[in-house]
This record gives sequence, C-alpha cells and structure tokens, in this order.
Amino acid sequence: LVRSKVLPLLVACEDQIARVLDALSGECMTSFRGHTGSVLSAEFSPDGSFALTGSTDKTAKIWDMESGRCTRTFRGHAGHVHSAVFSHDGTDDGLLAVTVSEDGTARVWALASEKCVRTLQHEDVVRSAVFSPDGTLVLTACMDGGARLWDAKRGTCKKAWQHLNGDAVAAVMSASFSPDGSLVVTAASGDGAVRIWSTDSGSCVRAFENSPTVWTAVFSSDGASVLTASMGAVVKLWSVSSGECMQTLAGECEEIWAAALAPSAGR
Repeated sequence: LVRSKVLPLLVACEDQIARVLDALSGECMTSFRGHTGSVLSAEFSPDGSFALTGSTDKTAKIWDMESGRCTRTFRGHAGHVHSAVFSHDGTDDGLLAVTVSEDGTARVWALASEKCVRTLQHEDVVRSAVFSPDGTLVLTACMDGGARLWDAKRGTCKKAWQHLNGDAVAAVMSASFSPDGSLVVTAASGDGAVRIWSTDSGSCVRAFENSPTVWTAVFSSDGASVLTASMGAVVKLWSVSSGECMQTLAGECEEIWAAALAPSAGR
C-alpha cells in the first residue's frame, strides 16, 4: 500500500498540547507536550524543521519536528503569550522570534542563545507581532489603540498609527504587512474601519468601512486584495486599488476570529 502525501497542519490546543495533524487524513502525527497552560499560538519555522508555540503559562517554546522534543524555552513575560512567530531569515543575531503578551511587551529573541535581545514596550495588551518580509522591522498591534512599526535591530519605534472611535482610541486587533513590505493593514475594535498605511510615508492610503469590530485583516499573496474577518462571523474580500468589497461570506459558525488565504490565492 503506497501512502498518500502528508500535509502537516499545526494546531494550538486548550489542553496544553500542540499537535501536528495530517490535514488530509486527520491523523495526529506528533504531539508537543510541555506547556503548563493552554497553547494560544503555533507556527512552523521557515524551513519546517521546528515549531514555535506560545502559551498561557507565560512561555514560548521551540520543538523539534522529528523528535517532538522541546529544544528551547523562552521565559521573561509576566502574562499570557498570545502569539509567537519566527523571522523569515537570519540576521546578525541569527534566526529570531518575536513574542507578545498581556504584560504590555513584545520581545525579540535570538534562537541560538535563548536570550531576549529587544523588548518593545507598550501601554496595554499586545495582540500580535510580525516581522517584515526582509526581517528589518517588527509590526505590533496593541489594545491601547496603536499599531507600531519598530526597528528590529535597535528596538526603536519608527512609526505609530491609531484607530479612533470618536474621541477615544479603538483597540487594534490585527496588523499585517503586504507581501513586499510597502504597506501595512490594520483592523480594530470599535471604529468600523480597516486601514491601509504606507510604511514609507506613514500616511493612510485606503480605508474600508466594515462592522464595528474587525478581528483580523491580511493581504493576499499578490498584495492586490485584503481579507477581513469581523464580528458576526462575516468574512469579506476587498480590492486594495479601489477599496470596494468584492465578496462577502457569512460563516457557518457562531464567530470567526481569523481568516487566511491560501498562498496561491490571487496569483
């Protein structure tokens, strides 16, 4: 019997375990056990040989895909680690990871040394952080109403963008780069808009009117469209050039917290 191709799917679970499933068969291929709290995030390394997880136990861990063993643990956050992601390429510090937490910080870690090499301070819970495609910048989304662009090497804030709901700031739930890094898309809770910003000038170049709360917004692989998931289990696909909504989908579930396009979508 010839085994069909395996399509690994990494999931973060409430039961303190991260699992690698075969997306085609549903079979559990590997279990990563070692966190003492719920696993909130999980992602593969760029080469697929490791996994990175974040947990309510205030740590992030790196796991060897082949053995299933934990090879590194990053400690230092004083609150739940909501997200942990790898850099795309190595830097002067080698391959990096960035974690975000309820403690109001995003931390950049050097994987080789397990040391925190940069701490990015915020005024509230940090929801997410991602590296720019070239690895030189870190983009964070914070509940204090700001999305911030940081120099990954120096740890200095280069730009900050706010969503406003009247006179009050709206919590930024999501912030993502375009594929070429020239644009940033942010989504917020309260102001009813998804905004696209220029990373060079810092100006808002497009705004999409949406529901009062948008959980996430991401670019397509070609950068021509933006996908949003908002309160009420509604997913929309927007044209970046025209700002028009091209498609609206109502989810068959109570709520949709996140949405993503396959890498080939839009090509």
